[in-house]
Amino acid sequence: MRWGHHQTWWKQQRSRKRCATAFFRERPKLATTRPDSNCNPTSEPTIDPKIINLSQRTLNENEIYLLSKGFKFAPVPYSNVPELKADINNFSRRLRLKEEFGNKKDHDKSLVRNKSTYTPRPGKDDYLDTYIETITKFPVRTRKCKQNLTRNEQDALKSLKDDDSIIIKEADKGGAIIIMDTDFYKEKVLEQLNDEEYYKQITNNPDKATKKRLKKLIKDYDQCLTEKEIAYLCDFDPKESNFMDFPKYIKEHKYKILFEIKTIFTLKHSVPPI
Repeated sequence: MRWGHHQTWWKQQRSRKRCATAFFRERPKLATTRPDSNCNPTSEPTIDPKIINLSQRTLNENEIYLLSKGFKFAPVPYSNVPELKADINNFSRRLRLKEEFGNKKDHDKSLVRNKSTYTPRPGKDDYLDTYIETITKFPVRTRKCKQNLTRNEQDALKSLKDDDSIIIKEADKGGAIIIMDTDFYKEKVLEQLNDEEYYKQITNNPDKATKKRLKKLIKDYDQCLTEKEIAYLCDFDPKESNFMDFPKYIKEHKYKILFEIKTIFTLKHSVPPI
């Protein structure tokens, strides 16, 4: 056997060995915990370091394998025709803006401004109009992409998304995924919000009064701002803030769910050393 053929044969055997090893590799296992009403486990479990199930729901093998991929894993999306058409319209608008303004310098010194919705009218460039008309009327075909999830894993993803009885959160550090009952989660969040040492309940929404004071302040110093800056600072609708929580997995033989300010509650949970 020649050396070249021998080298090719050796690479093929090594590749087959790697494929066989990857095929028979075991999926991650998880012994879930069935906590009582106080979320204290009834037995000492063996816990996967990346999946911590503190809910009443028993996860099946496909759900466990899906969660083990982590929150950074992105399933291949299906074709979105409306989104594709919107992207084509935005691209056409940018072409018309480039054609109208070209490389003209903007002498406006505003640091901030609202986004413009201005779209130039057609009729200034026949070639550009023909090109935009062609790509706009071109038939959009949905392309089937190879999915990176099996059918069982897709069913598991849908089942977890549609289950309102649980909440799935990613730990603050370490990449662990924590599954909790929704009622238990809400109860602990309300305990945090009812803590008068850190939170105070108000009788009315102060957004309108704050916006009114802001407008008065800007009016007093309007000579320091441009018209676009004033419009950016004044023309907006106040939005309510969202309460964000950050679960944190503590390896010191217990679980702590840490929120934005301080520890809300500690789950007495026996964890094997890692």
